[in-house]
Amino acid sequence: LVCDCHLGYQGKSCEGTVNGAMSLPLTISVLAVIIGLLIFAFVFAKFRQKHKKKKRQRLAENHSYNISI
Repeated sequence: LVCDCHLGYQGKSCEGTVNGAMSLPLTISVLAVIIGLLIFAFVFAKFRQKHKKKKRQRLAENHSYNISI
């Protein structure tokens, strides 16, 4: 008895997937990219926040305002 498997499946009873070996590395790669982007966004936001704070302080000093942050 030979099964006629749907596209992407193989084996005697169509139990195996053709790309089964790729699913774990692909999932890990996608997660790594997402985590990397989140870390980059967090670092960028912190850098921008510090930059804006320094800019506000410089403007305040130039105009003799007293801003305490």
